[in-house]
Amino acid sequence: MRIKKAKFTMTMEKKILVVILAVASLSVVTALSVQAIFDPQRQAEHKMDELAKEYYSTYLYPRLLGTNQNAEEALSGLTKSGVATTYLRQILLYNNQAHRNETVFFSNARYSCNTNRTGVRFYPEAPYGPEDFRTEVFWECQKL
Repeated sequence: MRIKKAKFTMTMEKKILVVILAVASLSVVTALSVQAIFDPQRQAEHKMDELAKEYYSTYLYPRLLGTNQNAEEALSGLTKSGVATTYLRQILLYNNQAHRNETVFFSNARYSCNTNRTGVRFYPEAPYGPEDFRTEVFWECQKL
């Protein structure tokens, strides 16, 4: 006894339906991707992390150490209380306004942050190197 294989043929209507479903699925994926990439709040948070890391390691860390060569001695007292809050305005203007172009991430047509009230508090952590810290960010922003 031979088993006959059923032939699967797509009619024109089925082909059109498959194309419509594929285009719809691709549209949904594209819309979600664009929304995730161009989310102004996420962009601001990412840029704040970048700026805070650079600010701490290149500017704040050397000033906290001062002439003291023992980082643990100089910074261990700040582990719990942290360094005084550094506001976004200060971060954008330090180093002869090297980051003034970064303002667009915090103030644009879709998102606006108060640079005098948005800030970062740095908490040094052991072993107290220039990259050994955690941050607490205070946001004063709104979506427009």
